Amino acid sequence: MLQPLVREKQLQIVVDCDRAPDEIMTDSLRLQQIITNLVSNALRYTQEGLVQITCGSQDSDKWVLIVSDTGIGISAEDGELIFDPYYRVSNEQSYLPDSTGLGLAIVAQLVQLLKAKIELTSLVGVGSTFTVTFPIAI
Repeated sequence: MLQPLVREKQLQIVVDCDRAPDEIMTDSLRLQQIITNLVSNALRYTQEGLVQITCGSQDSDKWVLIVSDTGIGISAEDGELIFDPYYRVSNEQSYLPDSTGLGLAIVAQLVQLLKAKIELTSLVGVGSTFTVTFPIAI
């Protein structure tokens, strides 16, 4: 589904899930929505470089999904609001006319639904990393 955008922008996607848990119990549709929204955003806001998807075990009862990019980044001020519905970063470099400002709000709701936690680390001009920590079973 996202491959045309990857090809169009000539970006690299790196997937490293070698340390993922053997089995998790969760809502697969909701998990797919989280992954799709995070990767889609990473691709849309990255003009060159790569998007990396990493997953791995954390403790005996948790696992993490990390989506990082070499995109435009998000300021600390915007990072505090980025999960609010309809919020869009309002600088010229980040404006995308087809953005609704709902993707990360949906992700935040789904993360909460799956009893997970999401964190953002970002530097403007360097890129962003979204880390979602899930329980192995819900």
